[in-house]
Amino acid sequence: MFRFHGIFRSVFCSFCVCAALLCACDGGELSKPQTDDQRELNRLIETCSDTVALRQWRNQYIAKENKWGEMMARTRLGQLQRNVSEFVEAIDNHSEAMRIAEDFADTVQILRIGNQLSTDFRRIGDLDEASKILYRCLRIYEQYTQKSDPEATRYRTYVLNGIGNVQKELGNNVEALRMFQMSLEAERKANSIRGLAINYSNIGTIMRELGERDSARIYYQLSLEANTQQRDSDLVGIALCHIHFGRLNEDEEKFDEALAEYRVAYDLLNRTNDLWHKFLACKSMISVHLQQQQLDQAQHYINQGLADAQKMKSVSTLHEIYDLKSQYEQFRGNYSQSLADYRISVAYADSVVNERNLNQIHNLRIDYERERSRQAELMHTAERSRIRSGYLVAILALVLVAVGVIFALFVRFHRKVNVAEQMKTLFIHNISHELRTPMNAIAGFSQVVVDTELSRDERQEIADMIGQNTETLGKMVDDIIDLCNMELGQIELNFEEISASKLVVSIENEFRRQMPKGVTLIAAVDDDFRLRTDIKRLAQVLKNLMSNAIKNTTVGTITIAARALSDERAQIWVSDTGIGIPPEKINTLFQRFEKLDVFKQGMGLGLRICYLICKALGGRIFIDKEYNHGARFIVEIPR
Repeated sequence: MFRFHGIFRSVFCSFCVCAALLCACDGGELSKPQTDDQRELNRLIETCSDTVALRQWRNQYIAKENKWGEMMARTRLGQLQRNVSEFVEAIDNHSEAMRIAEDFADTVQILRIGNQLSTDFRRIGDLDEASKILYRCLRIYEQYTQKSDPEATRYRTYVLNGIGNVQKELGNNVEALRMFQMSLEAERKANSIRGLAINYSNIGTIMRELGERDSARIYYQLSLEANTQQRDSDLVGIALCHIHFGRLNEDEEKFDEALAEYRVAYDLLNRTNDLWHKFLACKSMISVHLQQQQLDQAQHYINQGLADAQKMKSVSTLHEIYDLKSQYEQFRGNYSQSLADYRISVAYADSVVNERNLNQIHNLRIDYERERSRQAELMHTAERSRIRSGYLVAILALVLVAVGVIFALFVRFHRKVNVAEQMKTLFIHNISHELRTPMNAIAGFSQVVVDTELSRDERQEIADMIGQNTETLGKMVDDIIDLCNMELGQIELNFEEISASKLVVSIENEFRRQMPKGVTLIAAVDDDFRLRTDIKRLAQVLKNLMSNAIKNTTVGTITIAARALSDERAQIWVSDTGIGIPPEKINTLFQRFEKLDVFKQGMGLGLRICYLICKALGGRIFIDKEYNHGARFIVEIPR
């Protein structure tokens, strides 16, 4: 009976929503016409290139509570900040401008600012966040009733181009090409020379990736012509065309011709403040010089590229420049420095992030297509309802109720299957990502260690790193097997009586030598007491908690302590003075694949294993929400 009531309530709510849509007399309107004052303000701000003046205007508008002026000033200021690679400041301004545009419910401004904000994130390598913004903008446009609005259409075109660029960077060439072609068609209709230049260039890059070099050269030439036709020739656009021509020459091993094109691009970009595109030309020249073993020339551009990458604070550019620097040092025979640069490059290139982006962005695209179909169906239903009589609406309502009941039952039946399928997919992705890092390190260092020019100390250091990564790989496999057995309820327990004090001291002795510099380990037990438990499994929990504390604490203390709550219950806890746990993470941290920091190594299974062990021991593990000096994990078990 309860189950039927739950289904009926869901169906009734669905019916109410559908009835509201059926009775609606018009589609949603998300954009308001601008006043003459707003249009004049827009023109004034959009033509300003002085960041000092824009900051002053922004602050004045904030003081006067002029939200429209603040939004426009922030948008333009963020764009100029991105052009000089001040990405953090650009993101701050564009994020706040987006919030204001959403408060205004202005579709055109949401599309416009969303495109700017997504570009900010794309430049720093955060493709996941860029995609979320772009697909959300596309959904908003699909709900916009005035699709003939030239401004909305123009910004939709920019959004399509942005999605294409994200897909291109992820290697999804077919989807990227589709987006660029849609964007190109829209730019043709709008007769936008700049838009044509951008899309010709992007399509050329896809053609090159697909091995169609002749087609790529044609598109790059079209882009170059369009860039030079603009009233004020676009130096960045022209420079990018020369970079593309250089890459085609490099593909054909015409290295002198490639270098000539890259130098033209580099010189043009030196006349701008665009560090991001200048870095593209710089790394291209480094690559060719290294292939030709022209080490002095390579060093010059490595120094310049490193300086620019550090100014930009972009993870992707820092990864690339340190990777090139590692190759350079290897050519010079400086294997110790090459190894150090390689480590830094790997630290910036966490494989989890890129693979996670690929999976999530693919899902975002699918969600968008589904949402688009759903919106089209709802609009079609609403239109039909306005021209039919109340009698037909009543019939339709009855049909909707029937379909709703069937659908609710169907969803209820398949929900567990869908969840299981999602978990299987997530499991495979996380495992493949995390195993790749130690495997790559083992393979890479195995090749380096055979080099006869390495010193004995260098060989030992590399051998130690191979050993560490092998141990990491083994622990990952053990965790996977443990988790699978525990999830199936196949956990063997051997209960025995133990001393709480001896357990805490043994953990202290094992981890004392692993403490980072500046971190003190403290162990304490309130009057030694006895526990009847599985010492191996309980120690496994405490070791996991200690390892996490060490990862997240750089200064202060880590404490492991125990106390008897009563004759029946006891607590053992591990606390630290580290980075702490965000409130939004507290309720999900014991789930599979949950990590505080995605950039740190680990599969996110440790705390889930701790949770399952404590449950099997008849106890629980939880986070002390009142502890605010870092993090405190409490294990409470029977005595």
